[in-house]
Amino acid sequence: MTSNPVIKVNNEHFIPIQNKTLKPVVVEGVTYVPVKKAPENVITSTPILPNKEGPVDTFKINNVTFIPLNIIPKVN
Repeated sequence: MTSNPVIKVNNEHFIPIQNKTLKPVVVEGVTYVPVKKAPENVITSTPILPNKEGPVDTFKINNVTFIPLNIIPKVN
């Protein structure tokens, strides 16, 4: 099992997509990064939580979900 970071957004768990062909998308000045639903075997006990209260605006293109980059806390 790999140690992909798990991000919890809108009560769902996602992992970043490592595919180089999927690039972040900018919509109205906001950068959205591609993620996919975390598989059942991924440990989700300590997910990265958004630094925003309430629902987060996301969108899907085909089977890829895009979440805003600015809700993911920066690691120092």
